[in-house]
Amino acid sequence: MNMIKERSVTQKNGRKYRNQDNLGYLYVLPAVLMLTVFACIPLVMAVLRSFRDYNTGDWVGLSNFDYIFKTPVFLQSFGNVIGMAVVGVALQLFLSFLLAQLIKKSTRGFSGALKVIVYLPSLVSSVIVSIIYHLLTNHRGGLFANLMIIADLDPIVFGVDGIWPYVSIIVSDLWLGLGGSTLIMLAGMLSIPREYYEAAAIDGAG
Repeated sequence: MNMIKERSVTQKNGRKYRNQDNLGYLYVLPAVLMLTVFACIPLVMAVLRSFRDYNTGDWVGLSNFDYIFKTPVFLQSFGNVIGMAVVGVALQLFLSFLLAQLIKKSTRGFSGALKVIVYLPSLVSSVIVSIIYHLLTNHRGGLFANLMIIADLDPIVFGVDGIWPYVSIIVSDLWLGLGGSTLIMLAGMLSIPREYYEAAAIDGAG
């Protein structure tokens, strides 16, 4: 009799868990559909189209890739992207670590205000950031250009002159992404057990 009751309870629990699993699948279904329609399918279409002629649609195999990798402008732009990504990621990790350490060592009131200040740029739309960037760096009436004219200097064309395009892109990316990486770094620091710090202090670590 007890075995029959236990089997009945097990079957009920099994049906309950299966219903919960089905409900969970239903919850993630819209996200999966959106990801499939707007990410996976376009990705497959782009990969297939890369093997065809852009104008006629004829199959050309690897000819497009051969043309691209023999184009100096593409190779230069690809190298620029890789270089800026490496520099930007290194700077973001370094600055987020310093800011997280500063927040961790600060008093409660100051650390709360600092968290808000650091994370606030992450809430700003990239479109708004581009507008602010244009108002600051436009060489035909931007803030920096006007300040340089007042100082009797030639305005900098930030989109063309020397290293300034790289600096502009890296700074804007840092401004947008530093808040999130800082909070992630801070969460990692706060999750380290206090015993580790005590053991490090006993061992003489700085």
